[in-house]
Amino acid sequence: MMKQYSFGEFLKKHWYIILSLALVIPSLFVGGVWWKSAFCFKRSDWIAFFGSILSYLGTVLVSLVAVYQSGKATHLSEMVYELSEQDRYTLFAVESVESSTPTNCCNDVVARPNVPLSKMPFCEVDSTPEKCQGFRIRVLNCGKYPITYAKIKTTYSIGRNQMKETLERDCNSVIPSNGEQDYFICNYPYFASCGLGPEFEITCKNIFDYCMTIKLSIDNWSKQNATGTVEYSCEVLKVGEKHKERDNS
Repeated sequence: MMKQYSFGEFLKKHWYIILSLALVIPSLFVGGVWWKSAFCFKRSDWIAFFGSILSYLGTVLVSLVAVYQSGKATHLSEMVYELSEQDRYTLFAVESVESSTPTNCCNDVVARPNVPLSKMPFCEVDSTPEKCQGFRIRVLNCGKYPITYAKIKTTYSIGRNQMKETLERDCNSVIPSNGEQDYFICNYPYFASCGLGPEFEITCKNIFDYCMTIKLSIDNWSKQNATGTVEYSCEVLKVGEKHKERDNS
């Protein structure tokens, strides 16, 4: 967010120029006049001389105010532009997370009424169990414009050396403003490390190519309530970045 453009900030930023115009240059001018005239000024000369000094200082003051107003106008214009751009940002939230164990990976998972479903299996690893641990993540579009693309990424440790590996899945989606979309991912419980719950990075892009990324942390995926939902927390990582061309996964 841009800071306010105050006159104090203007003076602080340009203090050396203001000091030169208001003190240094007039002092040199006064010293030069006195040295040349050997202080032989008549009364009328003194009045004219000080009148010129005051006129100069007044001109400097008016010029500083004009420069400040011009800078403030530019700053306000930039703020208006930034606010108009922020109006186009992607904003979304995770509405719920459900845990389930599909018997045939993602294939036996069906959409809920009035909520579209996209499947993002993370099963393409060296060892795939017969039954996967699945998560149905519901995303709510809180922005003003449709979301057209979603990506889910996770990093986990594998093998004795606990080497880090990252899996990434993405898909095209159309989530209207205030609309919802379910994303089902599976085969994840073995990816959690150090006894922590699984974590995902979810990125959504809207029609203006603005992205938002959040980190979804599932606290205890094996503990469900009556509706199958699990406890989770979200952290916003990025907002307002332009979408980079995606890699083929």
